[in-house]
Amino acid sequence: MGCTILNPDGSINHTGAMLNKPDIQGRHLTSLPAGTVCQADYATGAALAIRRQVWDQVGYFDEGFYPAYFEDVDYAYRARRKGIETGCALQAKVQHLFSSREWEAAPLRHAVITHTSRYRFACKHLSGPEIAQFFASDDDQLQSVQHMNHAIGRVI
Repeated sequence: MGCTILNPDGSINHTGAMLNKPDIQGRHLTSLPAGTVCQADYATGAALAIRRQVWDQVGYFDEGFYPAYFEDVDYAYRARRKGIETGCALQAKVQHLFSSREWEAAPLRHAVITHTSRYRFACKHLSGPEIAQFFASDDDQLQSVQHMNHAIGRVI
């Protein structure tokens, strides 16, 4: 279960996330829907609560995603395979301080880590035809990428 993540100014950053296919790009849900809980493909690791029973059933986070990115998506997908859905408790709120600025300090390293984790997730969770669609989509994106670090990050 995730929650409503607020920006430092108090505005909504996201209330869970969906995973777009075939490109395997996360899309934050940025509105506050009616009700107390909303379903999501995954809740980001910025604020995530996991019941001990779920932890015992699903296991640890996959350390292959270290140092970051997609470990939370992977966990939600492994849980879903065991019949456990992911949601966000909308009334619970935390403020994300965005203390990590690695993407600014080392943009190429950040791009490499992000895309490596994306590829790991795709290879771990997608079927053969879905993998083919993923890499075709990634190739299309590579043709139009606007930031050199993202192009190099994908290639590396």
